[in-house]
Amino acid sequence: MYAPTDLAVVILAGGRSRRMGRDKATLELGGERLIDHAVRLASSCTDEVVVARGAAHRAPIAGLDVPQVADQWPGSGALIGIHAGLRSVAGQTVVVIACDMPLLERSYLLDLAVLIDGHDVVVPRVDAGLQPLCAVYHRSCLSAIEVNLDREERQVFAFYSEVRTREVRLDQMDGWGDREDLFLNVNSPGDLARAEVLLRDRGTG
Repeated sequence: MYAPTDLAVVILAGGRSRRMGRDKATLELGGERLIDHAVRLASSCTDEVVVARGAAHRAPIAGLDVPQVADQWPGSGALIGIHAGLRSVAGQTVVVIACDMPLLERSYLLDLAVLIDGHDVVVPRVDAGLQPLCAVYHRSCLSAIEVNLDREERQVFAFYSEVRTREVRLDQMDGWGDREDLFLNVNSPGDLARAEVLLRDRGTG
């Protein structure tokens, strides 16, 4: 399976987990922390993996053997984490994933990554909308992101109109047309239970 030679993966693990009531990164699913699952998935795609762990005052996540970076911008939100991750990697093609998406698969991430050629952002679109926390960003996006952060714009997709953005539906990618489950976010105990069932049914739990 082809992967860009300049590929890096940034894992977002700085969310506040309000609905879950505790840090989602260290929740266990199938006997493995969500963050460890995400690191294992990312490491199967590339040797350059970075965890964006959130605000500088937060302690690093224990037990990880990949670099962790803190936000360099005041405030909170996924866009700040993406900024921190993009700044910290050498690879120009950067797959960004949230740590709470345990149904993502290596082959899907690589299929998405190869679509970056000629674009700055490749973002999936499903019935529920854009999936900016499972998307591919070129490091050339950094300046546009910083302009948005300067004007206190925190929505991830707010800068998409300022760069070369490609939206990709699942049915435009061979073999993925019926796989909206890939983007399941574990935001609540109910989501965690659903992910457990789906992983078990898939035979990977």
